Amino acid sequence: MKIKIGHQSSVTCGEHCRTINRKWLSLIPYFFLLSFSAAAQNELSKETPDNNNYSFAPNTNVQLIVPLHFKPYESINGFMHPGSSATLQVKEIDKSFKSVVKNISDETFTSQNCRLITKAEVKTANEKDAVIYIVSFTTGGIPYERMMLITGDDKKAVWINANYPEEIKILLVDVIRKSLLSVKY
Repeated sequence: MKIKIGHQSSVTCGEHCRTINRKWLSLIPYFFLLSFSAAAQNELSKETPDNNNYSFAPNTNVQLIVPLHFKPYESINGFMHPGSSATLQVKEIDKSFKSVVKNISDETFTSQNCRLITKAEVKTANEKDAVIYIVSFTTGGIPYERMMLITGDDKKAVWINANYPEEIKILLVDVIRKSLLSVKY
């Protein structure tokens, strides 16, 4: 049977249904992404580091409360979230916290093809002085952000890098920040 749709020429009912089906099928990835985002936000909102589930970062003496679903990875001295490819990497430095921070400038980041977004002086959950830097960079054509927390004392510094894809930043940034601020060394 031929039907007339709007101002178009006559098409068969089957052709019209296939066109509608293709349009709906093209929306499936967006529905999937939307439901994944809502579910992930729900899960991540439960991941506040106010419980006392500290974990040692592999190969270090540094502890932090790791967000849900992040798994230990010895090769990076930290943790990885397999579903998002977000990472937490921990490094201990045998220099004072103040000397490490003093040597970081805009050039430090630009020389590594990163752009400084923000710098903030903060206190960790244990009331230790710390600095958080957020930079952006691209790898493999994918834009990322890196949140770096540097803290320590007169003898050693702790540097934690958290890398996450920019497109899922809204889902991860708060729980990662809370995790970094939970650091104990």
